[in-house]
Amino acid sequence: MTELDLQRGTSKGWFYGTSWQRGLTGLFPGNYVEVAPESDCWVLHRTCYLYNKNEVVPQFRKTLKKKQAHEYEEAQTAYQSDDLLAKSHVYSKVKRVDKPHVKTQQSVPSPVPKPQGPNRIFIFRHAERVDATFGQNWIRCSFDKEGNYERKNLNMPISLPKREGGPEKYNKDSPITMMGQFQSRITGEGMRDEGVRITHAFSSPSLRCVQTAQHILEGIGAERSVGINVEPGLFEWMAWARGKIPDWMKPEDLLISGLNVDRSYKYIEHPNNLSLEERADDYYRRSYDVIRKIIHYIPSNTASDVLILAHAGSLDALSRMLIGQLPRSAQELTQYTQQVPYAGCCMLEEAEGGWKLTPPPFNTLIHGPNKKFDWRDMML
Repeated sequence: MTELDLQRGTSKGWFYGTSWQRGLTGLFPGNYVEVAPESDCWVLHRTCYLYNKNEVVPQFRKTLKKKQAHEYEEAQTAYQSDDLLAKSHVYSKVKRVDKPHVKTQQSVPSPVPKPQGPNRIFIFRHAERVDATFGQNWIRCSFDKEGNYERKNLNMPISLPKREGGPEKYNKDSPITMMGQFQSRITGEGMRDEGVRITHAFSSPSLRCVQTAQHILEGIGAERSVGINVEPGLFEWMAWARGKIPDWMKPEDLLISGLNVDRSYKYIEHPNNLSLEERADDYYRRSYDVIRKIIHYIPSNTASDVLILAHAGSLDALSRMLIGQLPRSAQELTQYTQQVPYAGCCMLEEAEGGWKLTPPPFNTLIHGPNKKFDWRDMML
């Protein structure tokens, strides 16, 4: 109903509208409906048939077929109880949603079920990062002289582990935000709902990637049964490392901070082999070598769903040569990277003779920005 329709209502709570069921136009009582939040639609509380004001109700009823008359009587009384409301033709197609099962800390993780079908590899970009959201000065504003962390915004992490070398180590190795944690978990829940059962998890050593992997596994329900293999070879193109390889957190420190990393995992690419002089084609070849060795790491006798958490450029770098394409140029890679959102994903599926890119079985994640609000601006 438009604003004009509302203005045409009488002063005693009657409004002018059109029935969405019958297409008839007339007045209806406003006390039986209410405006839905953030919408111009109305929520239905009771249904009634609209008729011409020159007709009388008994005459109108007699013209209805028996089935229509039965629907009319049912519709008039459906609002009186929840049971009748659920049986009414208006709500009969609405599915009831049970409350989700809340997992307690005492619950024991169930064994990871083996997925059916061919092997699949899910390559993700990490979730929203703190430094890109709050700027490079977030460290100076969030830590005191003794290195104690103080949360300055609800989107900042509730707590952060102390690092060797002090808070400045976060400068090149940012954590994810609270929104990033939510992005990761809800993505994992979507994967779980579509039957994805992660059997192996690999992550770039960047803290934001390991954290994203952890929260995706939490959404799936495999955070305790699937360990995260931290692989330095999954780090982004070294040209974007700003002249220095980050001092990543050690596996034991990641474990202490609550991230379920596998300390027994052996690197495919040692951090000392990463070169700051790496070209774009070198990055593609490094990524191709790493993903081929990850594939060999997977048992060949069972179908597996593999999670890889890395960076925006990794979606293309890890998959492109595997599907038989040539590496992109540095300019093309940069342009492609700018199109990959937080928690963006591509899926590789094993086929006869190789691998192919196929649509992920779960929905993508889209949300809008939320700007900073200062209530003091209202005093100006």
